[in-house]
Amino acid sequence: MDKFWQTISAKHLVESPALQIYQTNCLAARLQALEYNFPLCKAVLGDSLFTAVTKHYANSFPSGSDSLNDYGHHFPAFLSEIIPHNPTLQNTGYIDQMAELDWLLTQAYFAKDDDVNMINTVNDTVTEKTYISPSFSLGLCQINHPNLIKSDSFQSLMKEGFGESETLYTSLKLEIDNMHSSINQPVSTQNEATQNQPNPLHIAIVRYNLTIFVHLLSRDEYSLLQLIRERTPIFKLDELGLDSKRSSESLTAFKQKGLIIGLKDVIDDTLQ
Repeated sequence: MDKFWQTISAKHLVESPALQIYQTNCLAARLQALEYNFPLCKAVLGDSLFTAVTKHYANSFPSGSDSLNDYGHHFPAFLSEIIPHNPTLQNTGYIDQMAELDWLLTQAYFAKDDDVNMINTVNDTVTEKTYISPSFSLGLCQINHPNLIKSDSFQSLMKEGFGESETLYTSLKLEIDNMHSSINQPVSTQNEATQNQPNPLHIAIVRYNLTIFVHLLSRDEYSLLQLIRERTPIFKLDELGLDSKRSSESLTAFKQKGLIIGLKDVIDDTLQ
């Protein structure tokens, strides 16, 4: 069976017509998954360019999961690699960051529920192996392209500090549509963006109480959450020179927002 899946997932069609049918169906399924998982990317690129790019990706990256909801993990990095070699993509130099946003929103939606019953509370039994458990739906990314940061959608996020993902998605989609409808809309290329680089926005995405939220973080909060996602033991956080009072305040805020669950001692399970 393993050989069968490897065969129908191969980049090139096999000689057997019967297996070619399976290969074609698998390719079509991967293309449809990319369309579902990266709706903002499709809105930015348009149907024809998105189809061309995703066909290239789907032929190069077979699915590594039984669920097509998980297909596209490497798509943002794939876009980053091909942008410098594609003049058309260079006109939308932020497309890889849009893909990262798409991917994290999709993963937050399909992430398994946090089992708070398996999490320890703060007590005297904290050991050297105890770490802070992040939400299974937690995703982190940085937005630094001027076109995105200056957009009304992210300006609103900067003002409020957080927002529902559906609101951000709808707002971004509307701005993209308006950009396509205006032939005089200024678009910063990748080179222009590099010359006029703003401070990046540090973003956390999480599903909390059945709603996906997008939170704006400070650089220190973002760094702390990165350490938490890496399951850094609690005792090592102090050794890293983090301000204990500020970290404590951040952890309290993280817990209230559902970014973290609590403490855990199990370290042999799969990293999130």
